[in-house]
Parts: sequence; C-alpha cells; structure tokens
Amino acid sequence: MNIGFLTRHILILCVLVLFESCTSVEKEYYPSGKIAYEYNIENGKKDGVALKYYESGELMQKSNWAEGEKVGKSFTYYKSGVEKYIANFENNKQDGWTFYYDSLGNLRGKQEFVDGNLDGKFEEYYADGTVMAKGTNSFKGGTKKIYEYFPNGKPKRFVYERNDSLIYLKSLDETGDITNAYFTIKLKAEDENQLCFIIDTTIIPEDELSVEVVFNETSINGNNLKFRAKGRKVCVAKDKFKDKETVSGLFCEVFTEDESYHGCNNFSFDLQ
Repeated sequence: MNIGFLTRHILILCVLVLFESCTSVEKEYYPSGKIAYEYNIENGKKDGVALKYYESGELMQKSNWAEGEKVGKSFTYYKSGVEKYIANFENNKQDGWTFYYDSLGNLRGKQEFVDGNLDGKFEEYYADGTVMAKGTNSFKGGTKKIYEYFPNGKPKRFVYERNDSLIYLKSLDETGDITNAYFTIKLKAEDENQLCFIIDTTIIPEDELSVEVVFNETSINGNNLKFRAKGRKVCVAKDKFKDKETVSGLFCEVFTEDESYHGCNNFSFDLQ
C-alpha cells in the first residue's frame, strides 16, 4: 500500500471538510416564499457576491463583500435588467462616483461620495445628455451649490444652501430676466460708528457687483433713504438709526457696469 498517497488524500479531504464547515450560502425570503436575498458567509462574515431580487424574481442588486464589508462596485437594476445605479464602496461606505440611469439606460446623473457622505461634485442630465443641473456638496462645510439650466443651456436657477437652510436663490426665465430672488442679508457693526448691511453670498463676481439699500422712511433719520456701494456691503452711520427699534427696507444687487438691478429682497432687523 502507498502510505504517502493515502496520507495526501486524507489531508486533502480534511481541508475540504474544514472549508465546507467555514463557508455557507445564506438565503432570505419574502413572506410569499420567493427568494429575496442570497449571499456567502465565510468565517461568520459576508464574503463574495451578494444578490437581491424583486419578489417577481428579477435581479434587483448585485454587490461585493470582503470580510463583512461591502467593497467595490454595487449594481442596482430595473426589473427589465437595465442598470439603475452604479455605486462604489470602500470599507462598507459609499465612496467615489455614483451613477444614475433612467429605465432606457440613459445616464441621468452622477454624484461624488466621500466616506459615506455626499461630498464633491454632482451633475444631472436631460434625456438627450445635456446638463440639467450641476454643483457641489461640502459635507464638512454643510453647504450645497446648485446651478440649473434650461434644455438650451441657458441658466435657469442658482441655489445656495447652508446646513439645509436657503441662503441665496436666483431664478431666471429663458430670456435671462429674473423671476425670483432671495438673499440672506447680515447686519454687522463694523466699528462703533457704522452699521453695515452685507449680502451673505452672491453669484455675481465681486468686482462687477454693487449693492443698494433703500430704507423705509420710518427706519432712518433724515431724508436720504438710498445708499449704494461697490462690493457686497453698504455701511451707514449709526446716528442715522438713533432711537430706532427696527430697521427695514429693500436690499438689491446691482451690476456696477450698467447699474442694472439683478434682484431685490426685503429685510428687517431689530436694533434694540
């Protein structure tokens, strides 16, 4: 008898038995009894390809796992089999670009993730591929900038948000005329003699921008109600508001070159 041959086969058999004892396929089911999810378990952790299904049997999602963490590309499908989302994962968190498709397979958007958070650039598209919107998310700064466009490529709307609060909005029609504007205006004492009215943010370059404040008659002492300055702020002497409890009026963006108005917004501040 060939003892060496027998020993080798016994060792191989032991390895196979050990492998089988550490690896299994887990399945989860809908209440109807249809399969919903299947994945491999190795050493107690998900490992390899995992598959999710619609209750009607079509593949819904395919993802990759390594030692219990989702990694690499994850694909989500329409029932037709057309790709719906393609996402990338690192250490069980979405990371890198995620791509979105309509049911016909047209790319409709893409978004950057960092460490599981929306962070970076994004774009959305019309069905023909032209840009519908683009912008950036900053997870650390809590800000989001959105530029929207008409199908012909002309600007449609600009939105700036901070911590889910609207800071700045400007909407235009296809001729370029402004249809809606909203600014966040801050009141700040620059020194002991002046109060400054400042636009928080704007899409107009600083060197092309002037701002104008038109005060309500009851808000200011004197006959001069209108003040304008280049840049993002207008400063007014504090004695103009002596004995006033509130100050209110209209704050406008103005193009410096032709002095045309580019949107106005009402404001009101307590002075006491």
